[in-house]
Amino acid sequence: MNRRTFVISVGSIAATGGAALGSGAFDLIEADRTADITLASDSAALLELTDNGTSQFVDSTGGTDGDLLQLKYTGSGNASGANKSAVTTIEAGFKIGNNASQGVGVKIAHDAADPSAVNLYGDTGKTTAVESLPTANGDPHNLDAYDSANSTQDSFDVTIELDTTVTDLSGLTTITVTADPSAYTSSA
Repeated sequence: MNRRTFVISVGSIAATGGAALGSGAFDLIEADRTADITLASDSAALLELTDNGTSQFVDSTGGTDGDLLQLKYTGSGNASGANKSAVTTIEAGFKIGNNASQGVGVKIAHDAADPSAVNLYGDTGKTTAVESLPTANGDPHNLDAYDSANSTQDSFDVTIELDTTVTDLSGLTTITVTADPSAYTSSA
């Protein structure tokens, strides 16, 4: 075989092998899938957030769907807000309940400019802060799964403490509730 035929043969084999194996790389894939997502009001969602009806500072009639839990500084009568240089406690301001089929650990965060201006507790005695995930099954913010056989829900009341002796409540616009199944500690 002459040299020219050999070089052409090797080149053809290399090109054929590369085309057959391919590089496996691509730049972009975009694929549409259907999704069926059901939205529920705060009182009927996986994590229930409801007004206990015990405080004039908590209301669940706001929002576009008429069922958004809101903390309102305005009270009754002629009040227009929380006191300056004072500690205002809203005992059992709202309830958090678990409607899911799995247990969850719950934490609550807020966006106040000074974190010490708002304290959130999982009991009226203000002994269990809920600003971090639970670490033991005795924590009230460690919620068991919804018991569909008995139609019972594990829940706890949240006590809110607004401390304006430290600073003002500037920046407080959102309280975020997180339910994390991986933080759940079973009581069994």
